[in-house]
Amino acid sequence: MRKPNRREPFLPRKVRQAFSNGIVYLLLLAGSGFMLFPLFWMISTSLKTMEEANSPRITWWPAQPQPDAYRQVLTDSRWLLYFSNSISPTPRSSPRWRFWGRWSRWRPSPTPSAASSGRDATSSSS
Repeated sequence: MRKPNRREPFLPRKVRQAFSNGIVYLLLLAGSGFMLFPLFWMISTSLKTMEEANSPRITWWPAQPQPDAYRQVLTDSRWLLYFSNSISPTPRSSPRWRFWGRWSRWRPSPTPSAASSGRDATSSSS
């Protein structure tokens, strides 16, 4: 008895696997470009002049890069303080942490009319 005739693959297994790997790598490369494009655009725009950045014509890379803003930020002595404040979590943003004196320093500021008349902002006018 003869076995049923199975259809032979059009391409050998190694060629099909290489082709599918190529498609996967191509999709990964396209996805990486899609994800990295905003970073590229942000950096290239930060190096442009105001005229280049605000012009209606798209400029992919500035003709004369202007790194003055980076130089100014990195030479500022307060930059490290500002950077550490932007990356450190605050007690209000993380409710699991215990914050000593949570309400001890908070008081409503007096309104301008109460401050000028010498009254407390929480007292009533009656």
